[in-house]
Amino acid sequence: TDRVVVFYVNSGSSKCAVGTVSGTSISFGTAIDLTSTHGFTRGSTLHPVYDTNANKVVFAFSDASNNNLPTVLVGTVSGTTISFGNPTVINTLETCSEIGATFNSDNNTVELNYLGDVSGSVIQTIKVSGTVVLAGPIRKIPNSQVTGSSGDVTYDPDTSRVIVLNSSNPPGAMVINPSAPAYVGVAKDSISNGAAGKVTVAGGINES
Repeated sequence: TDRVVVFYVNSGSSKCAVGTVSGTSISFGTAIDLTSTHGFTRGSTLHPVYDTNANKVVFAFSDASNNNLPTVLVGTVSGTTISFGNPTVINTLETCSEIGATFNSDNNTVELNYLGDVSGSVIQTIKVSGTVVLAGPIRKIPNSQVTGSSGDVTYDPDTSRVIVLNSSNPPGAMVINPSAPAYVGVAKDSISNGAAGKVTVAGGINES
């Protein structure tokens, strides 16, 4: 394609515009103000990703207008413009700040990394469906060892793993399998395969 979508900050407002490449030059269509149209105010944390399977631009952010809940917008490029579907809240149980994103080319999903106020650093899988996303499993990073606080998360198709970087001092990194079963909690008693049982979720207390 000869199109590129640019997200930027201008005069305190977060904006995006579609650029058309022609030879050695580029021209842009009319910019969309994400602050006025979708309430996005965290101008320093713009980490969009392109979903090559759905042919959509995915933009995850902390929605300051909705208690800083992790939220996702799906953008569709048409000519020199981009339009967004309704925002999707992907986790109603946690607030966060910024969100790193990377496209999983093996599963055709988007892997998000953010620091939740309850679970700490997590990886969450989402999948584009039309102009919205379907929220998938959340995998907690042990002891919140790293978080993509600068959007430093990428997918390695050779190993089918997500790499999350930490820009703090000293810097760190963790390799995560996004296809591994999501951790739910701990069972007090043994539970046979296919049988029902009680599980204490992460952060919960077993009072039985």
